Amino acid sequence: MKKIIYDFIGFDVGSSYIKMHCFNDQHLCHKRNLTVDSYLTPGAITVLLCEAIDLLDDGAVNSIVVIIPGVIDKTGRFVESWIGNPLWVDIPLADWLEIRLKIKVVLAGKNSFSFIKDLSVFSYHLKNSFSLFYQSSSS
Repeated sequence: MKKIIYDFIGFDVGSSYIKMHCFNDQHLCHKRNLTVDSYLTPGAITVLLCEAIDLLDDGAVNSIVVIIPGVIDKTGRFVESWIGNPLWVDIPLADWLEIRLKIKVVLAGKNSFSFIKDLSVFSYHLKNSFSLFYQSSSS
C-alpha cells in the first residue's frame, strides 16, 4: 500500500521559475523552488513537473494543481494558450501528467508571470475541479 505524504502539491509556474508547494490538511508543509530555462516548451514542463514529483516517495501525493500564466479550458485539462509562448496551444497537459504520474492533475491559469502570494488559490482550484467532476458525472 502506498504511503500518502501530501494531500496535494501546488505548482506555480512562471517564465523562469517553478515553485512547488506541498500541502497537508490545507496547510503548507514543504516548499521548493525549481529553476528553469526562460523559454518553456510543453514537453519540458511535463518532464520538470514529473521529475519534481518523482523526487518524492512513490505514491506520496494525492493530487496536483498546476497554475500557469495563460488560459486553461473550462474543464481544467488543456492549456489553451500561454502568455507570450506560441508553442502552447491546446496542450493536454493534465492528461500528459496523469498518464505519467498516475495521480489527479488540475490546471488553472493566471494572467501574469508574477508569483502567487495567496496559497489558498491552490486548494480553491482543487475543490472547484472536484465539484466540476461531480456535476459532469451525475448528469
